[in-house]
Amino acid sequence: MYAQNHGSYPNELYGWILSYHAETGGKFNQILDVGCGPGNVTRDGAKSFDHATGLDTSEAMIRAAKSIGGKTKSGEQIKWCIGAAEECSTVTDIGLGQVDLLTVATAAHWFDMSKFWKEAAKIVKPAGTVAIWVTPHYYCHPATEGAAKIQQILDDFELKVLAPGELSGSRIAREWYDDLEQPWGKADFRKDQFQRVKWNFDGKPSGPAGADFFGRSQTLTLQQLGETIETASTIERWRETHAGTDDCVKKFIADLKQVGGDSIRFGSGLSLLLYKRV
Repeated sequence: MYAQNHGSYPNELYGWILSYHAETGGKFNQILDVGCGPGNVTRDGAKSFDHATGLDTSEAMIRAAKSIGGKTKSGEQIKWCIGAAEECSTVTDIGLGQVDLLTVATAAHWFDMSKFWKEAAKIVKPAGTVAIWVTPHYYCHPATEGAAKIQQILDDFELKVLAPGELSGSRIAREWYDDLEQPWGKADFRKDQFQRVKWNFDGKPSGPAGADFFGRSQTLTLQQLGETIETASTIERWRETHAGTDDCVKKFIADLKQVGGDSIRFGSGLSLLLYKRV
């Protein structure tokens, strides 16, 4: 269910990352996806590399990833490993200095970043790339009828219902990774080649001519939207502290139904951070 509800990221995002990687001297032999979950990003990235490895601390996630499988550009099976991001140079069989591209998709806010950067510097080869990104907010497409009211419900749910009980990691993610700990002075990454890109900021579409969101909008039924947010850790935390009260997800979906009908066209904010190994 998690793999189904958390689909792939836009092709435009992968294109941006791979272009940066190639233009800054990166090779396409080995990709490592850290915090891979069920492996959606690992499988997407593997299409451009000869070898691919997905790493996650959760045995359940790795079981799910293995059950789906996946192959690289060379036809090799993707490898799956259980381990922490802060140990990524030792818990895989890749070898030190062998990773061309290391990806972290909406997971870095749970890492001990100081330790992670030291590990990344060990396993990523010179001229290799670390790509970290997060999707901090959902936005109703502005062309949608009643968009302002729908967006207010989305914002209130995030900021008034969930945010008061969130952990610091969730706050860092919600704030576009602006406060994510950087490697400068801790590990060998080039500050002069660092890039930070934000798309669809504050709900303003960043796609071609501003007609749609970067990565395109999608339409989800309210049932699909409810099933997607059910897996969020902030929802679990809210329910733990509000036992016996009306469920926040059910109320959220009911409020949306009153304003927007049975489905919503929306997009997400996207913040990408790109680092180049010395």
